[in-house]
Amino acid sequence: TNGRYVGEVSHFSFWNCDAPFPLVFIEGQLTTEDGTPLANTSIRITPGNQSYGRWGYTSNDGYFAGKMPKGEDLVLSVGYAGETCLFSDINLGSFDIDTNLGQINLEETGAAFTIQGTVIDCDNNPVNNGLVRVQVGNTRTEYYLDNESSFDVAILNCNSDTEVSITVVDLENLEEGIAVKLPISPEVNFGNIKACGNEISEFFNLTSDGLQLTAFDNFDVSFNNPTTFDTLNIQVVPPDSIFSENNNFVFAMFLTSGLPGTYDQTDLQFIQIIHNIGLEPTTEFNCAGQIAIGNGCNNIEECVINITENEGSGGLLKGNFEFSGVRISSPMEPYEFSGDFSIRID
Repeated sequence: TNGRYVGEVSHFSFWNCDAPFPLVFIEGQLTTEDGTPLANTSIRITPGNQSYGRWGYTSNDGYFAGKMPKGEDLVLSVGYAGETCLFSDINLGSFDIDTNLGQINLEETGAAFTIQGTVIDCDNNPVNNGLVRVQVGNTRTEYYLDNESSFDVAILNCNSDTEVSITVVDLENLEEGIAVKLPISPEVNFGNIKACGNEISEFFNLTSDGLQLTAFDNFDVSFNNPTTFDTLNIQVVPPDSIFSENNNFVFAMFLTSGLPGTYDQTDLQFIQIIHNIGLEPTTEFNCAGQIAIGNGCNNIEECVINITENEGSGGLLKGNFEFSGVRISSPMEPYEFSGDFSIRID
């Protein structure tokens, strides 16, 4: 019709041209020996005898799900940020139909311990909209309270550390308490712990298309050279537990340096924002695969990025940014976004 092919389809689904094999949908729940969910835990699933695989994170209740190769033996590895923690690989089997695996118990003795407690505010009222940040050695993980103030969650101990530290956050009042440390034992009970007294120290705020988008975890700051802070890499993917129609986004930015200072598009290597994921219309700004030299991101009209503070490894990176440009989707409309952040450096 008028030089175009027109037709009707019953539904839309994704097709990945670099994965030319049949898929099935697999889901399951990762737990400890006694059935306690392993929340926000990094896992990798690999087809047997293959070098490739994909990382993901379990949900607040230890669940994972996704499309996987049909008829291939699948191996589940458990760890944090690419580490397997020397745990044994778990053979899931092969599947020809969509399958719910149910509970999968991590059976290594001493691989995990549980933390328990109740989060309250300064007036001793329960905090139902909150976050528990857990630090074991160099390993960080988070747990959302999910409409109840008490928590009971399993945590992996990758390096046989002897101490666990938690900081609790009140997301309603944007306050957090001080870090509380206790010795690691099979069950660590923090009792009542207050989420108040300090402004939230870790956050990522984005203003885009009139929306105020916020993440309090699942963000990452790293450098190609941690010593000189060359090539700053910021990635933000808020977890499903706070995804909603009005807080649904991903953000990624590569900058030539993470040292304090002011930068523009000539220092930018990559910038991408997507929100309204899975909704209509999707909003996207993308300067993917561009090189900073010669202002390769030529669809950005104005760019100011301020790194205001860099506390070094384990500390916070703070800053803000303002962009204006043209979105890559049709129509090529003007686009403005801005934000500020305070994120812990890996």
